[in-house]
Amino acid sequence: MISEKDKILIERARTCDNCLCWHDVCNAECCRIAILNIPPALLPTKGKWLKVRYPLFVDSRWYFRMRGVKHTHGFLKYPLEKCKVEDGRIIYHQDCSALKGNLCSGHPSYKPQPCKKLTMNYVRKGGKDIYLTPNCLFRYKLMGEELDEENKKSEEAENKRAAQE
Repeated sequence: MISEKDKILIERARTCDNCLCWHDVCNAECCRIAILNIPPALLPTKGKWLKVRYPLFVDSRWYFRMRGVKHTHGFLKYPLEKCKVEDGRIIYHQDCSALKGNLCSGHPSYKPQPCKKLTMNYVRKGGKDIYLTPNCLFRYKLMGEELDEENKKSEEAENKRAAQE
């Protein structure tokens, strides 16, 4: 069941074609966190760093550097105090250094590829390496598409019943 607040946001998302018009809702959540695709059981309980072996390309090196993550000898080093387990995932909480208030100073083209690829088309294709934050525009756009599909099916069933009578 969709709440009234969600219905309002779904309708608003239908008229919003990019993240800039949505920042008053999401507060640029995706620029303030990074999702670590490793099991939460691997989160150390002591020490200063969470180390993850991760091959980096130039663009992803830039992406992680902008989030305060160190890269040494093939490992990403996340400050442990900024890593939390939420919803069965490890979430690293750190604002991107390009974030000025709620706006990316590199928008739209001067930002790393991981940021550029977050589009509605990528989300629709089931981008496995992305995480839609709770207030993400694309989450509400997807909810709207699902709602439209449900309404279409209900309408078709109703029309079929009416035709049979």
